[in-house]
Amino acid sequence: EGDTRVVTLDPVTIEFDGLIVQVQSIFRLTEGSGEVEIIRRILDSSDPEVELSIDEYITACYGTTEYPEDLTGVRLCLTGVDKTESIEYAYQCRESELEDVHYVEATIPQMDTHLSMHTDTSAVGYFREGFSFSPMYTLGIKKTFTGKGELRTWLKVAKAS
Repeated sequence: EGDTRVVTLDPVTIEFDGLIVQVQSIFRLTEGSGEVEIIRRILDSSDPEVELSIDEYITACYGTTEYPEDLTGVRLCLTGVDKTESIEYAYQCRESELEDVHYVEATIPQMDTHLSMHTDTSAVGYFREGFSFSPMYTLGIKKTFTGKGELRTWLKVAKAS
């Protein structure tokens, strides 16, 4: 579609204990934006009254070997309608969650990199800090709805400065 590449995956059927859900994923990559739009769509459910959640997340670290580099100083941040929460990474296994989130972000000063995920809908955002035996961080956005629905998020990697 113009300067946007669209990858639409065939729907998959997921079976839980007595519940069948059909899910479709669509990825939109716009040239030069550094951003990936991710659409997760519940197309059908065997129980239209069941509550379903879509959780889009990324778990990350950085390094050039199988061992990640020191994440001390990485800033994790949640920005909502009227509240912002942030921490500096310190291997303390901290977590935070925020309703009506706009952005979840990580700034990695060692690489002059800013990783962000945002949504255009009412959703819950969160971050998780790792610890010494799991030295990674997680950024995520999740939405719960009844029956059919979708979560649209945008993931972007950019220079921090």
